[in-house]
Amino acid sequence: MTVLRDGEYIGTKDVKDTTRAEIIGMMVGRELDDIYPKYNKVQDEVVFKAEHITNSKVHDISFEVKRGEIFGLGGLVGAGRSETLRAIFGVDRKTHGKVWVNGEELSIRRPSDSIAARIAYVSEDRKREGLVLKRPIRFNASLVMIDRLTRSLFVNRAAERDSVNEQIESLRIKLRSMEDPMTSLSGGNQQKVVLAKWLMQEKIDVLIMDEPTRGIDVGAKYEIYKLMSDLANQGLAIILVTSDLPELLSLADRVLVLRDGRATGLVEKEDMTQENIMHLSV
Repeated sequence: MTVLRDGEYIGTKDVKDTTRAEIIGMMVGRELDDIYPKYNKVQDEVVFKAEHITNSKVHDISFEVKRGEIFGLGGLVGAGRSETLRAIFGVDRKTHGKVWVNGEELSIRRPSDSIAARIAYVSEDRKREGLVLKRPIRFNASLVMIDRLTRSLFVNRAAERDSVNEQIESLRIKLRSMEDPMTSLSGGNQQKVVLAKWLMQEKIDVLIMDEPTRGIDVGAKYEIYKLMSDLANQGLAIILVTSDLPELLSLADRVLVLRDGRATGLVEKEDMTQENIMHLSV
């Protein structure tokens, strides 16, 4: 196996004589102590609760997420995981169901209602739903908070640039200029801009992440895993959907498995194995 990075030859290894961690270290240019860094402490307080979420694609989905918890939705592609998240956030209409954040029942009819309730949503299709690819990086990063930067119909560009630059440094987004279009960034850096868009909010209590590492390199994946762990430690309730089963098993504290738009079982951490998840998925 030969490893290249940034157009340069890094080295060649016999597969039988190397490890996954060593290969990843060569690919990203630094040693990674743990591919799935996770050290969040789940608290007893329930931050988010959904009851009987129902529409034409999902039926009677209920679960709750505690402060500091990474809660996973498992199942095969088409099981209704993304559809559940879309119904909760208000992207798709739900015909029945209730949502609570910090004990307060919410009336969510559209995404703006969720944003006002301090719920953030990273959709599975960043190019179609998370970003405006032809617009500048600065524009995309400040989309959600643009109203707070606007006075008398004019955007305070200095404040906008300062806020965006803070996130660029915090998330280590690699770019030439924040005025470049989103298309100038790699997939991993595009996803970081999607995250920056939400983290620029004054406060969020719930972070919904649908396939957050799809189509990005292993180095960016590691950084997103670490960010999720850090945010959970800060008290966020995180809802995770991923088709990468090892990723789900390593990051989630509990997993609700779906099949054909219905919940088939809740798996606790101590029972979380590929066999148990797949048994409920099929």
